[in-house]
Amino acid sequence: MRPKTGRPGVWEVDRNAGRAAADLAARQTLWELFAPPPAPLVPAPERDTPHEAEARPAEPIDRLLARLRAHAAVLHGPAALAAAVEEALTVPGGPSAETNRRAIHAFCDAAGGSLDPAALLSFAPFWMREPAAFIPPEDLADPLALGPMVVNHLFGRYAIPIVLAPAFASAPEEGDDATKWMRWAVALGGGAGLRKAGRALGPTFGWEAPGRFQSHFEREGARLGRFPGGPLAAAIRAETSRVGGDEIVARRLLGVRFYRLDPTALPADDAAKAKRAFWTAAVGWLATRGAELTDPDARDVLAWAAERFERVGFAGLPCAKAGGFVWRGRSAKGALAAVRQEAERKAAAVAAQRERERLARAAAERLDRQNRRALRREAERIAQQQRRTAPAPALPGKWEPHGWDWEWKCHGSRWRFIERTTARALVAEGRALKHCAGSYVGRCGAGLSAVYSLTLNGAPRLTIEIRPDTGRVVQVRGADNRPPTPEEAIVVERWHRRCRRRRRHG
Repeated sequence: MRPKTGRPGVWEVDRNAGRAAADLAARQTLWELFAPPPAPLVPAPERDTPHEAEARPAEPIDRLLARLRAHAAVLHGPAALAAAVEEALTVPGGPSAETNRRAIHAFCDAAGGSLDPAALLSFAPFWMREPAAFIPPEDLADPLALGPMVVNHLFGRYAIPIVLAPAFASAPEEGDDATKWMRWAVALGGGAGLRKAGRALGPTFGWEAPGRFQSHFEREGARLGRFPGGPLAAAIRAETSRVGGDEIVARRLLGVRFYRLDPTALPADDAAKAKRAFWTAAVGWLATRGAELTDPDARDVLAWAAERFERVGFAGLPCAKAGGFVWRGRSAKGALAAVRQEAERKAAAVAAQRERERLARAAAERLDRQNRRALRREAERIAQQQRRTAPAPALPGKWEPHGWDWEWKCHGSRWRFIERTTARALVAEGRALKHCAGSYVGRCGAGLSAVYSLTLNGAPRLTIEIRPDTGRVVQVRGADNRPPTPEEAIVVERWHRRCRRRRRHG
């Protein structure tokens, strides 16, 4: 179940998915809860500022974290989520559910796309105050500033870092980063420290918060206006500050994609642990050596080190290869020299590859030229041979017969073999049987071939080419160059034996 594109808060229901009737009804309920209200927002309660709205009674931190952990199953169960949202919207003695729902949609419309009703309603069980109790400042110039105010009003018994508010700009999905930051906002707003929340929720959701991380995160989160990038950028800056880096180090790390990793994510395997150790060592190295580098040089060094790490691993870890990368003991000057050396090596490799490609192209072109010359020579040789063996010019339209005409009557059928001795007769034979007999005028006139026509009861059936000098039948073809039938083959064989006897006996 996801919000439809372009309509925040409107949830798409697949009625053809074959789900149970109760699940379908729950999805319909969610659609009704998250859909924009048809009527305008009712007048807000008479309060001077949003901070005057009284929060609900506090609950123990452990209970809050336990509810957050259990909320994962509710978040992606349509029936359970619909019931939880309906219960949160209906507060005894407070505004009605419809009033609260309209207030949520009104805030999201006014926040310039920085809030999504589905996100706020999905975490409705953790609201500290009713939505209708929020009164935005009258002199608010920037609509985007409304988002953090609404998030603090709904979830904040304690101040929530401004950088976590953008997490509520889209509907939550299990496993995405936005849902993680939403849980952070709920935990911090309820008074739970990130370290304690990490110990309680981390094994379930795959994150942790090291000691002193929260103070750095809150400080960096307050700089969202100056350093945009959302919760992940703030987390990277906070961890950089926690392990000894400064603002310049964090900015340089964020400038290289490889180093933009979530420092609070639990490493899933040895490779992730190695990358985390490499990242921490990079922060320490930049903190001590970074002042000797310009930003472009630092970016080149970081990119070179990341490439080396991916190739050989980080020295001192089990997953590292022989000669693994190490930051310790490496000077800025030495790192730049290694970067230049690597750049020169890559440039030399590229040049060598281009040279190999050039040589390969030259060899291919040379072979192609040799092949073309060989083909030309072969064509000239064949042409010369044809000129040497070319038949003499044919007699003008007629040549002497060979005397092998024959007629055979069998079972009422009259078979006749007639030699074609004129150009006109050959052309007519080719047209009658639709083959190329007409092209043999030259060979017949030169005495190289003799062409006979076999007729059956006067109708042409076959054309036969025979070599006069050897008496060998070269080819026998019927209409459209078809082969002879078995009966025709027998007749041709009888005629051919007769021809051979005549040749032998003169």
